Amino acid sequence: MPETSVQRVEATVHAAEITLHPVRRPWARTTGLLAVSRCHRRRRVRTVLARPPLIDIDNAVNERLDLIYADSSLGERLQHALPDTRVVKTLNTVGGPIGVQPGLLPSPTDVFLSGDDTEAKAVVASLLGEFGWTAEHRIDLGAIATARAAAHYFLLFAALMGACGNPAFNISITR
Repeated sequence: MPETSVQRVEATVHAAEITLHPVRRPWARTTGLLAVSRCHRRRRVRTVLARPPLIDIDNAVNERLDLIYADSSLGERLQHALPDTRVVKTLNTVGGPIGVQPGLLPSPTDVFLSGDDTEAKAVVASLLGEFGWTAEHRIDLGAIATARAAAHYFLLFAALMGACGNPAFNISITR
């Protein structure tokens, strides 16, 4: 990766309030954060990403839609690889535009947050509120280890998408 590209990314992330983990299919050509986190500039990437919360919205699956991390989640892996980064896993349980427009569905549904940093989760929860997710429909599952549960929900999501014919649905927790 050319130095100018890294500098541009560094300046962008430094100015950002939130960093969004780029969604790329693992079988596609690896780019973005994962490639950078594996390269020799890892320490520099860790420093740059330590400030803003990093939102992980991805479900790590292969081309057959099988989970890549059966014993963890991408959010946990990111947190482990970048320990000073404030990773928050969210929006991976909803399909496409529903994440940023929950009102597209006829009744309220729920969204989940997982992360080790309380302040980062508050920042992300505020952003979710701006998208239309009310406080009572934002469920904090706890530490980043709980991201595994949300990531594994993808198996049910994929089956429901097949049964429903599209991803225009979500779940609601009834208490």
